[in-house]
Amino acid sequence: MAAAKTNDTATPVAAPIEDATQQLAAFAEETTKKIAELTEQAQATQKQQSLDAIDSYEQAALAVVESYEQAANEPKPELANFASVARELTTAYTMAARQLVG
Repeated sequence: MAAAKTNDTATPVAAPIEDATQQLAAFAEETTKKIAELTEQAQATQKQQSLDAIDSYEQAALAVVESYEQAANEPKPELANFASVARELTTAYTMAARQLVG
């Protein structure tokens, strides 16, 4: 009879342990999904902020070039060459940066 009593007491203990294990597994799965969603959101936000920063840099650099051109009363070949090179470099730099981010 002692053996029967041991089996009866072992069964009620095993059920709560199995329930706890299932609850823990469900919690871990739910938490993993939430972390994955938050990671995706963070990456999307970071990408957009990087692209915005690149756009701001490009606008500022081109504004400086335009201001430099307008400040000169008479266009000089050196000035035109500088402005052209500055525009090309700015465009190339920002295009490369966008490709790295995008």
